[in-house]
Amino acid sequence: MDKPTDNDTFENDGNKQSGSEGRSATPVAADEENQRRGNVVPNQPWYKQKKSIKLWLAIIVAAAAVCGVLIDLAGNLGFFERFQDSGQISEEDVRNAERHVEGLKEKHDEAEKLVKSIREMYVEIGEDVSKKAKEIAREIENNSEAQPLEKAIARALSLQLDNEPARAIQEWEKIAKNAEGDDNAVAALAWFSVGYLLRQDSEASIRANDKAIHLEANFPEAYNNRGIAKTALGRLDDALADYDKAIRLKPKFAKAYNNRGMVKKKLRRLDDALADYDEAIRLKPKFAKAYNNRGMVKKKLRRLDDALADYDEAIRLKPKFAKAYYNRGLAMVDSELFDDALTDFDAAIQINPNYFEAYINRGSTNTVLGRYESAIADYDEAIRLKRDFVDVYLSRAGAKYRLGRKAEARKDLKTALKLARKANNTKLATTVEQALRDSASDEDL
Repeated sequence: MDKPTDNDTFENDGNKQSGSEGRSATPVAADEENQRRGNVVPNQPWYKQKKSIKLWLAIIVAAAAVCGVLIDLAGNLGFFERFQDSGQISEEDVRNAERHVEGLKEKHDEAEKLVKSIREMYVEIGEDVSKKAKEIAREIENNSEAQPLEKAIARALSLQLDNEPARAIQEWEKIAKNAEGDDNAVAALAWFSVGYLLRQDSEASIRANDKAIHLEANFPEAYNNRGIAKTALGRLDDALADYDKAIRLKPKFAKAYNNRGMVKKKLRRLDDALADYDEAIRLKPKFAKAYNNRGMVKKKLRRLDDALADYDEAIRLKPKFAKAYYNRGLAMVDSELFDDALTDFDAAIQINPNYFEAYINRGSTNTVLGRYESAIADYDEAIRLKRDFVDVYLSRAGAKYRLGRKAEARKDLKTALKLARKANNTKLATTVEQALRDSASDEDL
């Protein structure tokens, strides 16, 4: 049976541009068209412009209201707190927010705190961004009373929400370069946005987050996202240092605990990873991804019943969570509940029809149950998705052999051998060569 592959989930900060299971593609080369529309540096720092705060707050609240996103605030906007469970914000609450902002016009210190809260809201927005937020951003772009900085930020956000990452990166970079030195908080936020948009290019994402942190040393979300990029590059100790820093700056940062737990899992510090997931869930009880990740650690610790309970909760909180169904299926296999495992793999594939690992493990489970035709169909689909994965050909060869389709099985073994040699995997090539010899001997009998 194929070696099961767990699927864990990092928590990146930033406005996501696609659905929960998919990510936007790596940004293409920047459009050469010059998007510059004048100096984006305001006459005074952003946090002193009550109109800017008011308009920006309207964008964020609109996005959160339509998406039903839970907002993690610094604490100074108390009227948001009662929406932590429901995620619903009404038009009246937007008006209350605007009145609150209006009252801060002469209160410099409180205005600075408010900007911090707005930034935290910005990075906490969830996986789909609302049509309403796009409309408000465009209204700001076309508002003759809006300041140049407001228009520039709205333009960058509009491009980001329209899934035009290359052009959005251009806009954010212009904002950063023009604001730097005059308003480093805005410049840092802009570089942070660039880092998020470049998240599929880990080295570039690190460079952008480096700039954000250089401009604003106490930027926990930038440390978190830089940690994700370093993890992707295998720089696990450096990633841990970034997550540690993010948590020191923001002790209630559930996402950073989740991400640090994933790195500790990779380092096989399973008890430490479990402690981080426990804390992430304590801070954010509806954190489906943390339940999924904690379930994987419990599975590795052979606490299968506890792992299943975590996967159950992840699915209850997020019914279309393909990775949680897949991981629960693996735990069902380990518990020898093969029919239940098939049901979970079916669900994962229904949610994500291109779920390569789910096809492999559903094929393996069908093989265990003697359903060889179904297993072959699963392996066919896995090969369609990834044609150079040696183990799938070996598994399909085994299923075909059991059905007496020996010539087809040998053909799969030869393909597997070719791929193993191409990958310079001597150990696997030797295994396949032996399988070919065994199959030839069997035909001679």
